[in-house]
Amino acid sequence: MAKKIKKINVASDKKGTVKNPYTVEEHEQMLAAGQWTGGYVENIAYAEGEMNNGNNPEGSFYYEFDDPFEIELINSLTAKQREFFFSYGIGIEHFYEPKGSTSQYKANENKIYINDAKHDYILQDGTIFKRELLHAKQEALGMDNNHSCREFQEHVVGDILYTQRDGIMPLSVTINRDDPNYQNYTSLIENSANGINNVIVFANMISSYYNAFCDKYSDTPKYQTSKRNYYYDYNWITILDFFDL
Repeated sequence: MAKKIKKINVASDKKGTVKNPYTVEEHEQMLAAGQWTGGYVENIAYAEGEMNNGNNPEGSFYYEFDDPFEIELINSLTAKQREFFFSYGIGIEHFYEPKGSTSQYKANENKIYINDAKHDYILQDGTIFKRELLHAKQEALGMDNNHSCREFQEHVVGDILYTQRDGIMPLSVTINRDDPNYQNYTSLIENSANGINNVIVFANMISSYYNAFCDKYSDTPKYQTSKRNYYYDYNWITILDFFDL
């Protein structure tokens, strides 16, 4: 659980940043000497929190994550993703519900809720956490609140990340395996996992699978928001860069 402490300033190239964190020993020595002013600490994940989404009128805060599960999730992020996580002031709440709710990002709370029922699986590579972080990024970019389009993008990115992890695309979370275009979709995802050279071409090709996504989740009303897929601004350039694709 994140705890509000105090405002700090962290310069990207100085000691105490994501790329150059303090050691735990350095942190403890500075605390003991009354010299601690904030920054990243390895394996503990301290950082500046800039609540710039309007959810916190008080300004920016320094956050301490002291829950081991939350620390592991944060450490699974890339430096770029971690910087966004802290700068946007995102919180984490994990819960245990074996047959219940899935993980989700709640924009009104600016918090990622993680179902800890499959603890080891969630920590395997942090992909579930990163998929929910994508929703926070969508919110930060001010993307149109078309739920099905946002979910489509999150599922596509999920397929790419799982493919990077496994070397081949596992069972898709985006379209049904019996979809007539499943093999073509698999090829597109596997090629994309190796790097996307032309984002415009990728965006046009991936959009053609939107209706197949809606069909896969036909029993989920919130994934059927509209068929405005071709007119939706997915901000693919920014999103793909966020995931180093």
